[in-house]
Parts: sequence; structure tokens; C-alpha cells
Amino acid sequence: MEIPFVGGVAIRGDRLYASLGHDGIGVFQISEGPVLTRIATIKEELSPDETQRYSCWVSVPNDKYLVNGVRYSGYQFLAMGGTESSPSFTYNGSKSRNINYNKYISEEVCSGDLLPYATRDGLYWIDLSSTSSAPVSDIIADIKSSITCGVTNFKDGKALITADGNFYLVDSGSSVISQSVNAGVSGVPRWDGNNTVILTNLLGRHFSKVDLSNFSSPSVKYTESDLSGNPEPGIFLDGKAIIPCGYQGLLIEK
Repeated sequence: MEIPFVGGVAIRGDRLYASLGHDGIGVFQISEGPVLTRIATIKEELSPDETQRYSCWVSVPNDKYLVNGVRYSGYQFLAMGGTESSPSFTYNGSKSRNINYNKYISEEVCSGDLLPYATRDGLYWIDLSSTSSAPVSDIIADIKSSITCGVTNFKDGKALITADGNFYLVDSGSSVISQSVNAGVSGVPRWDGNNTVILTNLLGRHFSKVDLSNFSSPSVKYTESDLSGNPEPGIFLDGKAIIPCGYQGLLIEK
């Protein structure tokens, strides 16, 4: 595909969403081959402010919403509708409490279609259960994030927040920490869907893989440090970690 710039991609079902910078977001149907057919371009729908119609990163945390990352002006929430071959997207507001790359918001919702957002002020819950609006809750002021911390969806519909080497579990929509433990490692977390998280630390140039089968006693499986690139949040494929690492390339666990 001849596309000049792609800042990020997301797949949900048989659709691929690609951040195209000033060209907005391309929506592609995936068919056998694989073959990608563009079925929509999201640009005018991104924001009422045309100076913010830009896409640096994209996520699709549930079947109802697309989240667009605009880097310096936060996250935009677009409700998804229309048909399979002719999708529609409706802007339902934005939120910004950090320098927003792709690190501080979970890529999947927790229970009740609530999306956790870790900020320097605390944890927000963004309600993505209704396509009529995307309301934001009050903050949990005692879990303050930083540029090397973050949040991910976790087991039993909870959120897992990292901050300064500590792990916190919060029930979806709650303002109360249900469990906390010091794991001794820091970074932006991503969950494998079972018992493991990968933590990537952009500034420290290191990442760790942690087994949380027993949350009160985390087991650090390994840590890679002194990387030549800056690791971005990872993903898991068949239980193996995959981490974009800047100029060092793509790190794939054997």
C-alpha cells in the first residue's frame, strides 16, 4: 500500500484503522489474501476545530467507539455506526490531561464499557457504553501517573495502573484501590489476556515481563535494559511480546 505516513494502526473484527497524519484515519476492510479495501476516510468528523483534524495514533477499545490520538491535544472519541460497507463516525468529545501520545489510555475497555485513562492528576473513567455521548468521571486523585507509567485493562474487568514501581488494581468505575503491590519495575503496562503484563519504559530504555498469577507476589520474568531505541507500549501475540522500539526496530520475543 502506498501511504506516505502511518502513525499507528488498530484492528477490530475485519477492519483495519490506520492513522494517516494530516490525512486523518483510513478505514480498511480486511478480506482473504489478505486484501485491504479502503471503505472510509475519517477527517472532517475528527474535531469541530479543523486545526485538530490530525491522527497520530488510533485505538478501537470496544465495538462502539474509535479513539483518535492527536498527540498535543489529547484523545478524540468517535461513535461508530453505519453499515459494514459504509461505516459512519460521530465526534462525541475529547479529553486531554497529558502530553498524549498512545501511552496513557487503555487500548481496551474494562467492565461496563468503561475506559481507564491515567493522567498526572489521577485516573479517569470514560464511559463508552452509549454512542450518544462519552462522559468522563471524576478522578482518583491518589494514583498520579507520569510519562513512564500508564494503565491497561486487566483480569475480571479491572484496571491495572502502574506508578513509580507500584501496581494498583481498581474495579471498573471505582474510586477505590482494591489491591496494590510494589513490583520493583516501572513502565507502561499491556496485558496478555491471562496473567502476564509487559512494561515498557520509553525514557529509561528498558522493558520488563511480569507474571501476575499471584498479584500480591509479582514475578519479574525478565528485564531488558540499555536498549538503543525507545520502547513503545507492546502487544502480545500467542503469548509472546512484540515491542516497537524506535530506531532499534521491532522486538519480538522468541
